Amino acid sequence: MLFAPNFSIGVALLLELAARAGALFAQHPQFGAALVETHHAAKKDAPSGTAIAIHDALVPPLGRGVPMTSVRVGAVPGTHTIVFDGPFEQVTLTHEARDRRVFADGAVRDSDYARDHRQAEFSRSLADARDSEMFDASLGFGWRLPLGGLGSLTPLVGVAHHESTYRSSNGRQVVSDAANAALLGIAWNMPLGPFDGLHSRYRPRWQGVWLGIDGEFKATERLTLRAGIKRHWFDFKADANWNLRGDLAHPLSFRQRDDGRGWEAEAGAAIRLAGSHRLTLETNRRAMKTARGENTTFHYNGARSTIDLGETELASWSARLGYRYDF
Repeated sequence: MLFAPNFSIGVALLLELAARAGALFAQHPQFGAALVETHHAAKKDAPSGTAIAIHDALVPPLGRGVPMTSVRVGAVPGTHTIVFDGPFEQVTLTHEARDRRVFADGAVRDSDYARDHRQAEFSRSLADARDSEMFDASLGFGWRLPLGGLGSLTPLVGVAHHESTYRSSNGRQVVSDAANAALLGIAWNMPLGPFDGLHSRYRPRWQGVWLGIDGEFKATERLTLRAGIKRHWFDFKADANWNLRGDLAHPLSFRQRDDGRGWEAEAGAAIRLAGSHRLTLETNRRAMKTARGENTTFHYNGARSTIDLGETELASWSARLGYRYDF
């Protein structure tokens, strides 16, 4: 299961169009290519994560580099345009978000491949991710080491639990390749377009221990800066219910087990407003990767089969604005 850089269905479709357009324009080198993304003036990252994903989808089939331009102005929710410019004509592909709510509606992409390394794709479907959930918990202990009056360093040890539930509904088949499916001996005839009755669920869980260090620096009388990094060792477990697969058991269609390592980095600032009142701004980035575990499939007739589970990755980032009161 592969998730788009944001939860817009239109962006997921634009990624597909970018790859196909790249393959077409690779045959016409007289057309130059560029990518322009525009966001509101308060957006700090440039280029956006969506622009990077479009770039990465476009460049391999196009076979040449594509420059990116970022514009920050006004209150634009988000516009991404792929430009193919020829000597006497221009072709553009544009996604324009009219409201930020589009990024919360949810789009999930599910692909099946007949070969390793995501080769010979024979099925791709898009679905809504409404009612999906995420839960994170981390508990740590440390010893604060003062650094004069300027700040402190704190070695830490702790445990963490990260859990998600991805729900899929309102499915649309966008790729269906019988020839690639035949490489696995599968008679594939799924038609393109919407299909009814999709209510699938995928629930991955990452839990384990971590070591880290946290640093705090008092920049001014009112401003405190903080940064930290953690190293994780974890167990990975996941289960799923593919409700439209008649050849699989329900509600448990398959189960995955693995272990791995990862890291997490945080940075933030706290501004003292008055007394014990503080305004806080924090960012967090996390990356987890498994080794090679096992995937057990449960079939409708009670049989089960187990194969190697390839590399599983979790990557996320977040930004938080908050208020703190110290007792």
